[in-house]
Amino acid sequence: MDRRNQTAEIAGQHFKALGFYFHAMDSARNTLCFARQSQDETLEICAVSEKDKTPRLLYIPGSSARGLAVRPNSRIISYQDAKGNPLQMRLYLPATYAEGNTLPVILDVYPGSCEGGTLEPGFRAILCEKGFAVATPSTTIPPRKAGVWISDPSALPQFQENLCGSLSAAVETLVTLGIADPARIGVFGHSAGGSCVIRLLTRLEIFRAAIASAPASVSPIMWWMDTYCQLGNTIRDEERDDPWRQLKTELDESPFFALDKIETPLLLICGMEDEFCRRQTEDICRVLAWLGKPVELRKYHGCDHWWGAWPAAEARDFYERVIEWFQKGLSANA
Repeated sequence: MDRRNQTAEIAGQHFKALGFYFHAMDSARNTLCFARQSQDETLEICAVSEKDKTPRLLYIPGSSARGLAVRPNSRIISYQDAKGNPLQMRLYLPATYAEGNTLPVILDVYPGSCEGGTLEPGFRAILCEKGFAVATPSTTIPPRKAGVWISDPSALPQFQENLCGSLSAAVETLVTLGIADPARIGVFGHSAGGSCVIRLLTRLEIFRAAIASAPASVSPIMWWMDTYCQLGNTIRDEERDDPWRQLKTELDESPFFALDKIETPLLLICGMEDEFCRRQTEDICRVLAWLGKPVELRKYHGCDHWWGAWPAAEARDFYERVIEWFQKGLSANA
C-alpha cells in the first residue's frame, strides 16, 4: 500500500470509529471530506485540513436529508467486458429501492478500481436520496510509464479502448439486471476522471447528461505545453517522449480533436486557481460552443483543483449544480 492509500486508510479507520463512515481524501492538499449526521439526524458534508483543523461545513442537502442513512444501500457487482476481462463496480441505491424498478444512473468514473470515483460517498448517498443510482465502475488500465498513462500518446489507443469497453459493459450489466433505465444514463468525472468523460463522449452515445470537472490531459500536447513550458518545469522526463514525435497517434486518439462528435449535454466545472486544468477546460468549452454543441461552463474564482478544499459557499454551489444538472438531464421528460 502506498503512502497516500495508507494515509487514507488510517484516516478512514479513525473517522469510522467516530461514526463518520464516508470520507474522501486529497493527501496532496492535506484535506479530508467526510459525512456526518447532526443532532437532528440531517446528513452534512464537511471538510477538515491540516491548515484549518476545525471542520468546515460544505453542504447540507436540506430537510429531505433528515434521517438519511449514514451508510446507503450498496453492493459490489462483478461482470466482464466484451473481451472477457473481469470487472467490478460498486453500486449505490436509494434506501427505498425495490428490486425490478429501473432508475436513472450516474456513473462516477476514474481510472482504476471499483472503489474509485471522485464524488464523496456521502454525496452519493444524497444523490440516491434524490432518486438516482450511482455506480463506480472499474476500468482496465494498460501498462504505463512513470504513472503518465493519460499523457503518453503510445498508451492512448489501448487505454481508450479499455475505457469505452469497461463503461459500455457496466451500463449493459445494469440494464440487464433491470436497475438502469437505458435512456437515463449520466456520467461524472473529476481530474483524470474528467478527461475520461470527454473521451467517452467522443466515442459513445449512451449518455443523456455529463459533467467533467477539471478535466486533465485531454490533449497530451496541451499537457506537455503546460507542464514543461507554461508552468516552468525544465526537467525533462526521460520516461515520456515529446508528443509530436508520435503525432499521428496524438491526432487519432486525443479527444480534443474529436470534440465535434460530442452530442451529450455537458457541464464543465473548474476552479480559477487551477491553472493547468482551467486552461484546458476553457479551451474545450470554446470549441464546443463554436461547434454549437450543448455545453455550459461554471468557473469558481479563488478555487483550486478540488471542491473539498474550496470555501463553503463555492463548494455548496458545486454540489447544487451537480444535482440540478442531472435532475434536468436525466428526468423522464428530458
